[in-house]
Amino acid sequence: MKTLKAFFLIAAFSISFFTANAAIEPVKTTADLQTQVSDLILASDAFEFAEKEALINVKFMITSDSQVIVISTSDDQYDNTLKSILNYKELDITEEMVGKTYILPVRITKK
Repeated sequence: MKTLKAFFLIAAFSISFFTANAAIEPVKTTADLQTQVSDLILASDAFEFAEKEALINVKFMITSDSQVIVISTSDDQYDNTLKSILNYKELDITEEMVGKTYILPVRITKK
C-alpha cells in the first residue's frame, strides 16, 4: 500500500512539474507590430551613442490593455535600456495579439 501511495505521489509531482515548465512557443511578429516597436525604439535616441553593434532578440508579450511587456532580451548590456523604452507602451493591436509571446530581432548599429 505504501508503494502504491509513493508511486501516485511521484506521478503527481512529475505531471505538475512538466506541466508548469512547459515552454510557450513565441509567435513571429507581424510587419505592423515590428514597425510600431521599431518606432518606439528609434524615437528614444537611447542607442545614438552605442558602444558596440549587436543583434538582440527581444522577447515580449502584449497585455489586454494593449501594452508591451518585455520578458527578456539576449543581451545583458542593453536589457535595461530596452525594457525602459518598451515596457508599458501602448500599441495599436488586434484582439488576436493579446496574451501571445513574440520575439523581435533588434539590430543596434554604431553611428
